[in-house]
Amino acid sequence: MNGPLLTTVTVTYNSGGTLSDALSHLRRLYEEDMARVVLVDNGSADGTPSLLRSASEWACVVLGNENIGFARGCNRGLSEVSTPYTLFLNPDAALGVEAARTLVAFMERTPRAGACGPAILQGHSGDPEPYQTAGRRPTPWSTVRRLIPGSAVGSGLQVILPGAPPFRCEWVCGAGYLIRTALARELGGFDPRFFLYFDEIDLSLRAERAGWEIWAVGEALMTHVGAASAPRNESLSAGCISRFFYPSRMYYFTKHHGIVAAVCAELGEIVLLGVSDIIGLARKRYCGKLRERLKGPVLRMPQRVC
Repeated sequence: MNGPLLTTVTVTYNSGGTLSDALSHLRRLYEEDMARVVLVDNGSADGTPSLLRSASEWACVVLGNENIGFARGCNRGLSEVSTPYTLFLNPDAALGVEAARTLVAFMERTPRAGACGPAILQGHSGDPEPYQTAGRRPTPWSTVRRLIPGSAVGSGLQVILPGAPPFRCEWVCGAGYLIRTALARELGGFDPRFFLYFDEIDLSLRAERAGWEIWAVGEALMTHVGAASAPRNESLSAGCISRFFYPSRMYYFTKHHGIVAAVCAELGEIVLLGVSDIIGLARKRYCGKLRERLKGPVLRMPQRVC
């Protein structure tokens, strides 16, 4: 086909604090004929819509009236894509031309790769991002087992080191998620019930079940601020907004492992966090892990999308 092979889709919500830098990088991708650009706003109340309108000469801008969530916003942007590859890119993330070229070249020479993601550096420090990277998919059992004292089970996260050769994994971070457009459409895009979080893990699992591979590509570098649109009074868990993270996890576990396993994981986590706090209190090392967990919803799933 003539023109770029890639379209970036960025969903914004009150993203004015980081959007100018993101638009600068996106415009460079456009001007270098590396990517087409789709910008979707979820009813922002700050200066985000004005910034997006200023980009309408070189980007497809879709302005919404309400916050429909990341997954549905991405699906709205996907409907505007006509290139072979789609890169879902957060508004607090920045990907350079060479990194985009590296990701597309990898997909072109790896025919069974359905999706891939770059190495992610923290926007403020430049260090590798410890949480939103890649790794094994969480399960109800791994969620509980990693909290058992003496357990060797880790979080399942795997940092994509800058410059590392490509490796297969079970998911890559949705802050910079490149997927074959035809595959994304075949799978129906992101599950719209995920408002935020676990959407990329779910999509990666469905892609694998359809016979595709997920890859991490360390030669491509991206910077990411993280939680830039989160209000200051939000309760966070490992950098994630608790009121969205835990319902999404509950839904993901229920969808793929069943309601009994999901409930057991949720209650088991609470019990083990309480035990950990009691042990810490006895050792005068109280951490308040249970208190922090209870700031987020318990046994709650996202609302169904009509």
